[in-house]
Amino acid sequence: MAQTFMNGVETLRGFQTRVDRFVADSLAGYDPVRHAKEKSIRDAIWGTSRFHPWEVAILDSPLLQRLRDIRQTGLAYLVYPTALHTRFDHTLGVVTLVSRIVQSINEKHLAYPKISHPEHFRLRLSALLHDVGHSCLSHVSETVYGRSEDFKALIIHINKDFGVTPKPHEILSWLVVRSERFKEFIDDLQKKTALLDWAELPEDIDEIAANIIGYRKDPTKKFLADIINGPMDADKLDYLERDAYFAGPTVAHDLDRFLHTIDAIEYPRDLNLPGQSAKVVRMSIPIEGATALEQIIISKLMLFSYLYHHHKIRCVEGMCHEVLRRFADLSNAN
Repeated sequence: MAQTFMNGVETLRGFQTRVDRFVADSLAGYDPVRHAKEKSIRDAIWGTSRFHPWEVAILDSPLLQRLRDIRQTGLAYLVYPTALHTRFDHTLGVVTLVSRIVQSINEKHLAYPKISHPEHFRLRLSALLHDVGHSCLSHVSETVYGRSEDFKALIIHINKDFGVTPKPHEILSWLVVRSERFKEFIDDLQKKTALLDWAELPEDIDEIAANIIGYRKDPTKKFLADIINGPMDADKLDYLERDAYFAGPTVAHDLDRFLHTIDAIEYPRDLNLPGQSAKVVRMSIPIEGATALEQIIISKLMLFSYLYHHHKIRCVEGMCHEVLRRFADLSNAN
């Protein structure tokens, strides 16, 4: 067991080193500009949304701008010609939805908001960075590198260490945010006064990274990670709306009702677990929102049938998987 743990630690260290180099190369020569005010961005799905100056500085970085060249639905555009939206568009939508979820939860707790302003800002940055680890063709390449022996060992290590099983691209996003070069980049933003009144910066960065893989050490704060990576998080809610809109399949659900009823709800935990809190707070909905949740689940099933598991799309993806595997074999051989 000790040998297995050490192998996991070494695997994590190796991936972190490679990701550090990628982040350093991506940010080389980028000098973040101090934005004097917020920026309004118009989105086809959610309308006009405001982004804080430090968010705009991160959005302008090469790390985020590369997402403009990665299609949200991979090769689906070969079957659905208008499915040309990108990971960048999706990222903006997830940030917007995070704020709507936070607003909905806090409106139910006006005397004592469950989500403070600093927590809200950290959640928005987690949303902003949640897809920064995506590679070419979105999930198409993820299927290939995620099945490598090294990556399988990394997933096992993270599961044992944090008790979560994130997707491969979420792990890469987590590694990007944890990288020393990215922390230096955020520190540079702070020196340029783009990040005002942001205390305990290193701890904040670690928390932002943890949100991306759905981890929270404090079980009473688990609902915050759920907003970014949970059973029905902002990421899933955005891609259901966005993918259906741009690809064209008709799916219907009452998202407004779902967002109206969503809340942070306390549940009991197994008291026999050593060192565990007796309570855990998860993002959930009361019974009056059950119908809206059922509609969303049915819409997701329909979209998988129409789009993600379309037989022609899966056929093309299979061919791309083979090409990428051969590239990987050639790279390893050299």
